[in-house]
Amino acid sequence: MAIFAAAMAEAGYIGVLLFALTAAGGSLPPAWEDSASFRHTGIPLPQRRLILGAATGAALAASHLWHTRIWWPDSLRGPWNIRVEGTYALHLDKLGHFYAAQVLSETYQGPLRWAGWSPERAALYSAVLVTLFAAYVEFFDGYGQNYGADPLDWAFGALGAWWAALRARIPELGAMRLKWSYWPSVGFKHAFVDDYEGHNYWLVFYPHRLGLAPPWPRGLGIALGVGGKYLRSGDHPTAEDRARRYLEWMLALDYDLQALFRPGPLGRGLLGLLEHLHLPAPTVRFRPGRRPWIGLLWASTRR
Repeated sequence: MAIFAAAMAEAGYIGVLLFALTAAGGSLPPAWEDSASFRHTGIPLPQRRLILGAATGAALAASHLWHTRIWWPDSLRGPWNIRVEGTYALHLDKLGHFYAAQVLSETYQGPLRWAGWSPERAALYSAVLVTLFAAYVEFFDGYGQNYGADPLDWAFGALGAWWAALRARIPELGAMRLKWSYWPSVGFKHAFVDDYEGHNYWLVFYPHRLGLAPPWPRGLGIALGVGGKYLRSGDHPTAEDRARRYLEWMLALDYDLQALFRPGPLGRGLLGLLEHLHLPAPTVRFRPGRRPWIGLLWASTRR
């Protein structure tokens, strides 16, 4: 459960680190620059790796302190246990683990390349580190009174980390990515990471990245989205809750921001971070027993 919050927080820390390193050394993350540019920085290689190690350690320490206070406080700790969450959130939480690990693994490749590792090594090391990070989060989840260490949560986190590594190694996989959108569900008062009714996940395909355009417009993709309703009861839904819960499916357009705007170096960095989000676009939504709905949709809020 905590892996989504932990990974997104770490991705935020690394995003700040990326821009700090860009300003200091004149380099950018791997998807935005060629390999040679990473060797032309004003900071010697040993110092770059020392800076990256210190920054990463500080981010991990801050993350652990935050989770110890918010997610793993002594008042909620119990004997260590393993718990597979079953039908929690209609399995949308598993997509959340995959997505968050993908974002963290892909984002961390940039600092590793800035520190002198090749694109292949950066992708490998980032996937290994994020896989270990997911295991660390699940281990401490195991002490939770209301949840436990879930092997499936870790497995989906590991899959997301290695998917990011494969996308970095296999150019054709760059035509696909998993994106996320969120809009708070009505009346939900807890952490957004648990508000799965407000989460939508999108598998996006960009035909132009495979040389299929024209006639397909450059910069546009096709997104298959999924979300759920009546999910707030969490691990222990009543029979009525189970009867009402359902998944909704969406077919939408998506934007390849890099191809649409072709920005300069700083803009490429910013758009690279935004590319993890699905932005509002024309959408067809399908719900059980209802007519398809067509409109401009980012995240569905109606049941």
